[in-house]
Amino acid sequence: MRFLTPPAAKPEQTGPEADARYRALRWQVFSGAFIGYAAFYIVRKNLSMAIPSITDLTAGAITKGDLGTVLAMNAVAYAFAKFFMATVSERPQQRS
Repeated sequence: MRFLTPPAAKPEQTGPEADARYRALRWQVFSGAFIGYAAFYIVRKNLSMAIPSITDLTAGAITKGDLGTVLAMNAVAYAFAKFFMATVSERPQQRS
């Protein structure tokens, strides 16, 4: 569990360079989260509606049960990621 330990404290950054870096990183984080969640919801909703077509196109090689397992594992992975990432993101920051 060493990967959950907080990183070593770094000196505080101030000034216009720190503001510009913060602004750029803030947009990167927002864009990544927005695109990630949008992609998750688009794929999640479309896959459940496409199950009948997928089973027909594969001539029964992929069954509804197989695709149900994929959807279930997607939900399990999502729940696990929410739990794990919440513990990582909520760890206390060390200040010097």
